[in-house]
Amino acid sequence: VILAALIFANIQAYKARDISTEYSETRYLKVSMAFLLQVLLVGIPVAVLTSTLSPTAYILVVTFIITAVCLSILLPTFIPKMMFYQEWKAKEALKEKRRRMQMEKRENEIASRYADSASLS
Repeated sequence: VILAALIFANIQAYKARDISTEYSETRYLKVSMAFLLQVLLVGIPVAVLTSTLSPTAYILVVTFIITAVCLSILLPTFIPKMMFYQEWKAKEALKEKRRRMQMEKRENEIASRYADSASLS
């Protein structure tokens, strides 16, 4: 049932690949679901094969599968958001620097006008 739902979700993500929205996350969802599909297609047979060999190997394989599943959901979801935040933060810092420079320029112009008018008097 889970594998069928995952395959259906991959098909839907493929169909929605060309939908353009400003905050579209379909690309990241597609990467996440494709990775989940790969983990399940490779991990389940390996887990079945190792279950007959030794309990330690089986537990290790299942642990790797669980870790890969969790990371395949979390990393494509949050890494782009963190990268976007870093870019936004850099742009905001640049805007703030420009504002400060403009304010300093205005203050210097006002001060020079005041100095000029004071020297003429």
